[in-house]
Amino acid sequence: MLTPPLVSPTTLDAQLFKSILPDFPSEAEFVYWSKMLNLMIAKTGAMLNGDKLGLMYSVVGPDNFQLVQHASDFNAALNLLENQFKKSDKCKLKDKTALEYGDEIVMHAFVSGLSNEKMCQWLLESDDPSLDKLYEKALAVELAIKHSHKT
Repeated sequence: MLTPPLVSPTTLDAQLFKSILPDFPSEAEFVYWSKMLNLMIAKTGAMLNGDKLGLMYSVVGPDNFQLVQHASDFNAALNLLENQFKKSDKCKLKDKTALEYGDEIVMHAFVSGLSNEKMCQWLLESDDPSLDKLYEKALAVELAIKHSHKT
């Protein structure tokens, strides 16, 4: 015998019932979905009998279900999804000025113009890839090479 769905479409607005989390959502899509999920929980609270995780399972979609299927409770599952789809402030890119891009372009032109491939690779792997630092390192290596050939 088939069991009825956890939440009947007739109890929810059509827009809310269609709020399935897309696979690989953007941060904006995830935030929207999360808000809709909380609204669905608020509208169906008595029907759920406390089974918010069951409702989440019904609206995450099959690929996202793989992320939350072993979560111990609703909040743990929501945290897993937030960690997957919401960007932290550390990950957000800052705007660069034309001067900063100019320095970066000159730095790449400088490194790519070097004739010694090993030096190019070494400079590109540098911890501090600023133009001034790369120039100082390249100059030091060049002087060391010239000095070693003289001795």
